[in-house]
Amino acid sequence: MSHFMDEVHSRFGLGEEQVRQLLLEVSSELPRKLERIISGYDNEVYRAVYAASPDYYLRIRRRGEVSFRDEAWAMEQGRSRGVPVPAVISLGQTADVLGQADVEYMVLEGVSGQPLAELWAALGQKERETALFQAGIQLARIHSIKVSGFWRRQPAGDWDFDTWEGVMDSALHDRSGEKQWIQGDRFSEEQFSEMMQLLRLYRDRFGCSQPVLCHGDYLPEHIFVDASGHVTGIIDFGQFQGGPAELDVAYLRLEWPQLELTSFLAGFGSEQRLPDEFPMRLELQRLALAMGHLAYQRQEGDTEQTAFLEDQLADCLEQLRPLLSE
Repeated sequence: MSHFMDEVHSRFGLGEEQVRQLLLEVSSELPRKLERIISGYDNEVYRAVYAASPDYYLRIRRRGEVSFRDEAWAMEQGRSRGVPVPAVISLGQTADVLGQADVEYMVLEGVSGQPLAELWAALGQKERETALFQAGIQLARIHSIKVSGFWRRQPAGDWDFDTWEGVMDSALHDRSGEKQWIQGDRFSEEQFSEMMQLLRLYRDRFGCSQPVLCHGDYLPEHIFVDASGHVTGIIDFGQFQGGPAELDVAYLRLEWPQLELTSFLAGFGSEQRLPDEFPMRLELQRLALAMGHLAYQRQEGDTEQTAFLEDQLADCLEQLRPLLSE
């Protein structure tokens, strides 16, 4: 875990006694072990290990746009298609010992297995291919859920944007306003102009008439597997959104560029037909994600992640530049 992430999580903490009181609302048994998990920017997370019952995970929302109730809705949609998501035990609000307003909390039952990110080094080639193939199948099941709009789902059930053009126009406006954060010292005016041209090309040539439910953070740390590589759980729908089918795959490629995605795409494509232009759509979406995430991470001050994203954005630009001459 990076020093930056440690510093982020040091800014909040519910307190062990309050954590235990919340857990007593869902179990009369006291946990024999309570572990704080330092991961991600938005949630404070605790794992409670019991002697006679499954593990529970307590999550306290500190940042982010998606409420736990909306996240629970997305999880239930996935469950309806056979995706192995955790059971939601409790949802509510609690007073914050830091003196802030009430904060949302969610208690989940743990899933079996371990995160693929943790097991990856110990898995053999066959088990890795099994894990990626099955992860692709599970993502396709999530994507089989058609939604009526793009980006965030509002409490009333509508979505932020009705059309592909609308969400892409918003992205173009935001990236243009983040120019200084995207360019930094790495990219020239000409390169930034090329990036914006490619985003406009993505909007105009590769439309999306039917958005699907996207996980939004479909990474190996959120895909649980057993020692044989079989998927046992998909967790953390806190970034779910409506979008095109390539979005989740592009984010996986962005954050884990070392993965060979052949097995993943075989599983993903076995559940839904991939369009012929899917590889190009994938790279354009990776570019769009890299630009937005770079602007965010530079403003947050995460220098390690900023350097990584700069490399990814440079690679995207190199892969896609031939499109500009067509």
